Amino acid sequence: MIGNYHGTVLLDLDELSVAFEVTSNGSWSISVKPISAALAWDISTALAGKGDDVVLLQPSTNGFVTMNVTHKGASNFAVWSYSVSAGADLLVNEIGNYSGEVLLSDGTVFLEITADGSWNLGVPQ
Repeated sequence: MIGNYHGTVLLDLDELSVAFEVTSNGSWSISVKPISAALAWDISTALAGKGDDVVLLQPSTNGFVTMNVTHKGASNFAVWSYSVSAGADLLVNEIGNYSGEVLLSDGTVFLEITADGSWNLGVPQ
């Protein structure tokens, strides 16, 4: 990464990290937290964010759920879902602005969002 960065990413889904290598000419920090510290969302209201983030669904989905997704940005926008029934599923992988609907599998526990701009998630009521 070149330039300033602030975001939350998933770490150690398949293996355990033992060290980080950072090259920088400025100040930096890394915080390692459990998934339980992720941004919590109960899907009853829309959720807005900006940049990379991890969203913990509380409670996890019960059955398949349609989710509206939008992104306003210029670079890659990706949304991964992680569920008990389907494992990892790439829901969105687009460059630039995006607007669409995706399907969350039964038992979706969390989402990983990669974005350079603002994003919104919502479930039609």
